[in-house]
Amino acid sequence: MQVNWCFLNLHNETQESFLHLEMVIYTKPIQILNLLLTITYIFLYTPYSSSAIAANIVSDLHSLQSQFPSGIIHLNETILYRIFNADPRSFYLIIFFDAIQLHDKPELNLKTIKSEYPLIAKSFSINNQNSSNFSKIFFCDLEFSESEKDFLQFGIHALPNIRIVPPDADDLKSDSIPLDVSESSSLAESMAGFLESKIGLPIGQIHRPPIVSGSMFILIRKVPLFVMDRKDSNKLIFFYKGVGMQFGVEGLCVGFLFMTVGLLFPFITRVIVRIKDSMIQRAAMVSAMIVSFWAVKEVVGLNHWKTGYYAHAYLPSSWYK
Repeated sequence: MQVNWCFLNLHNETQESFLHLEMVIYTKPIQILNLLLTITYIFLYTPYSSSAIAANIVSDLHSLQSQFPSGIIHLNETILYRIFNADPRSFYLIIFFDAIQLHDKPELNLKTIKSEYPLIAKSFSINNQNSSNFSKIFFCDLEFSESEKDFLQFGIHALPNIRIVPPDADDLKSDSIPLDVSESSSLAESMAGFLESKIGLPIGQIHRPPIVSGSMFILIRKVPLFVMDRKDSNKLIFFYKGVGMQFGVEGLCVGFLFMTVGLLFPFITRVIVRIKDSMIQRAAMVSAMIVSFWAVKEVVGLNHWKTGYYAHAYLPSSWYK
């Protein structure tokens, strides 16, 4: 009887264990399913999730921006993927498309445009640092040898090229806005004005470093004396139409005109006044005035041709033709 009772107890305990195991087996999938449904609900219906992601991207872009002295974010495929897969975006991207292997082609003027581009980024940062607009524009660049695939996505087939990517852009090729960098639009002031007109946000005053003389500008920037005309290879371009940029020949010519006027003044005040013959003295004085008048006229005319601005309203209108 004692043995039978022990066997009965063992049999009952075994049945309870199997029953408990069956309950665990059947209830565990239900718990897992409930957990997955809860996680899905949190991601789909939490009202702050999208704004938090957008805020993180803006914060990351500011962090990347601080790592570059120029204030221009160097883009790659990974960064672009993160930016364009974030929804919604609250900022504009200004992207300068670069190709190092083309820097030695002076007819493209790529190096000069690239040197002007950071001036816009720095000036925007200085002028809008304490404004809400500070997080609405990010200046970037993209290098061809590193991101050839991204060049194709934007439809970039020629340089120089700068694109404005609005916050609501879906198709990078059709929704991005090309910035005209030909002729006078290739300089910081002109590009900033174009950006303001398209974006509707202020860039502000362009803060330039102190400007050196024409000859020093040529030496420091390694500006070519002249370039070949891209439309006609048989022609040479000696004067650049647009402010802030000049070729070597142009700088030397303007420097010569300034030097001429500068030398004539001491010639008049120190030499001509000592001539005893009144006829020679008058002839020398008139000649010096004519040469000075001609030099000033040429400089004023060149300034008008390059910038489109008139020097003074009282100067004859024929000087600008």
